[in-house]
Amino acid sequence: MTKVTKEFNLNSSEEKSFIGYILEILSHYELAFAFVRKEIIVKLSKTFLGKLWLLFQPLITIIIYSIFFGQLLKLDTGSSPYPLFLISGLTLWNYFSSCSSIGGNILISNQDIIRKTPFPKIILNVSSALYTLLEQLPLFIIVIILAILYQQPTFYQLIFAPIAYLMIILFSLGVSNLLANLSYKKRDIIYVYTYVLQVLMWTTPVFYPTTIIPERFLPILYINPLTGLLDIFRWSLNIQPLPNNWFLFSLLSTLLIFLVSIFLYKRNEKFISDYI
Repeated sequence: MTKVTKEFNLNSSEEKSFIGYILEILSHYELAFAFVRKEIIVKLSKTFLGKLWLLFQPLITIIIYSIFFGQLLKLDTGSSPYPLFLISGLTLWNYFSSCSSIGGNILISNQDIIRKTPFPKIILNVSSALYTLLEQLPLFIIVIILAILYQQPTFYQLIFAPIAYLMIILFSLGVSNLLANLSYKKRDIIYVYTYVLQVLMWTTPVFYPTTIIPERFLPILYINPLTGLLDIFRWSLNIQPLPNNWFLFSLLSTLLIFLVSIFLYKRNEKFISDYI
């Protein structure tokens, strides 16, 4: 690990410009990949069933919620079969929930590395986001294939599928960074976030279409950037039309949260080691 660690001055991070700090992060890309490789080796040492669970878990969820929402409640998802509507939502939700939960606790769980080696601490969150991407990539590929087979989206639409996924990565990384910068001082933050995540799951249209929500409540629903990003992703796969222009708010708020989270890391960089 130390072979790919470059010299990093903790005190200089606040003196650098915002762009300078980002360039400093990019210069440590080898360290980020080293953390990802380390995580892969650790996970590969687990049982075979543990690896299969990455596919079994969303599959079981799809079956259960398809029966409950699709058959019992008979939610109207237009021309799209409910299981496909559901898996498209789970594809983005699983990435967000996993990335933000792990990233929020990343500083606490890597105390030894932080104390011994000077490097931009945000690299830990970046590597966590990259590893989560590798974990969730099979589900993303599956939903793309199923959408092409059943919904036949145009090539123009499909271009926006990876863009929507990229925005989910940026949003998840932004939330992950914010949580990490709060939890290293107040360690109960991550436990509170566990409950927030449960509430957020049901206030995000993962299992249900936004068409069942009364119009007067839609602005509240779209305060959550995930809602608009889900709209873009499902539209890109021809699963649903874009219901409104609220997705523009999701794009702007995602970029804002991402940039603010980097600024917060830059400001707190030299204090993290003292609290850890």
